[in-house]
Amino acid sequence: MNPKQKHLPYLDGIRGLSALYVTLGHAVLTVWPLAKQPGGLTKLLLAPMMLGHYAVVVFIVLSGYCLALPIVQSESGQPRSGWLHFFQRRFWRIVPPYWCAMAVTLALIGTVLGKETGSHWDMCVPVQPLAIPVYALLLNDVLAAKYGGQINHVYWSIPVEWHLYFLFPALLFLRRKFRPEAMLAGALAVGYAAWLVLRKSDYSGLMPHMLPLFALGAFGAGITHGPAQAWHQRVPWGALGVLTALLAVVGGLKLGIEAMLVRAPFLDPLIGVATVALLVVLPKSQPLQKLLGGKLPVFLGVMGYSLYLMHAPLLQLVWQYALNPLQLAPVPTFGLLMLSLPLVIGLCYLFFLACEKPFLKKRG
Repeated sequence: MNPKQKHLPYLDGIRGLSALYVTLGHAVLTVWPLAKQPGGLTKLLLAPMMLGHYAVVVFIVLSGYCLALPIVQSESGQPRSGWLHFFQRRFWRIVPPYWCAMAVTLALIGTVLGKETGSHWDMCVPVQPLAIPVYALLLNDVLAAKYGGQINHVYWSIPVEWHLYFLFPALLFLRRKFRPEAMLAGALAVGYAAWLVLRKSDYSGLMPHMLPLFALGAFGAGITHGPAQAWHQRVPWGALGVLTALLAVVGGLKLGIEAMLVRAPFLDPLIGVATVALLVVLPKSQPLQKLLGGKLPVFLGVMGYSLYLMHAPLLQLVWQYALNPLQLAPVPTFGLLMLSLPLVIGLCYLFFLACEKPFLKKRG
């Protein structure tokens, strides 16, 4: 692999499969909301699909990794075009598609998705009028205690990532002035100190424990594309990744989805380490590169943000108007919902073409 290679298809593949995993998890919750979880063999088979929060951790780590890649290769240790251009690019990448998704979702809520139906979507409605400007200004993490979950229950992560961007210069300052380890240690200290202060307050939606995960991604970029260091070579990254992923999955399955989210600050770092381990191993593994860089994972990755933004209301539409009226048992209903996934993905792709792809050009 050329260390200066600008585009790594397997990164798109990781993003795409993570977005698909979130979609599958919410498909399960559409049929079996938290108050009506399945039991027996059904629970055993479907429980692994309900750890979608971990996919958001992968997104955060991957974001830190991708944003740091060109910086760790530069001599200045800063964005080549300056920080103003960096924030402009991030704005065009994240915010306009998010606003478009908000507008489409609010239109659906105002017409066909505004009533409670007993599904997971119920947490999104009704929408308080003030929630609209709060979400549009990406302040729904700050005001999560009052407006959390409204409009679209996946929107909680968008402001979390957006606000992490503004801490990126401080992380790179620590990396440049001291060492990458100092950047990671500083993020850990600040992130978990803030979490301890905020965890029982009305501002716990800020999720400061995501900061070290973001820094972990930037740290991984330094391992794969920065100056070689001896200790990097001595770490058994593959084994470490498998071990931490297993611990996180077993912990999440044992606790259940609600308890897992409460203990996310303790479990998320395990997935963070597993993600970085995968990113470190990938440049040396052609089979993994081919698997994650295949046509389908890359296709899903290219439109992954649109899939993430729009899958929830589309799943609710299919369930509410096509499946629920059939009055089938939950298992066959879920099977039919799975058969509808190509339709949901196709509609998300149309959203990508209309509301995300045009803004990708604006980043330049």
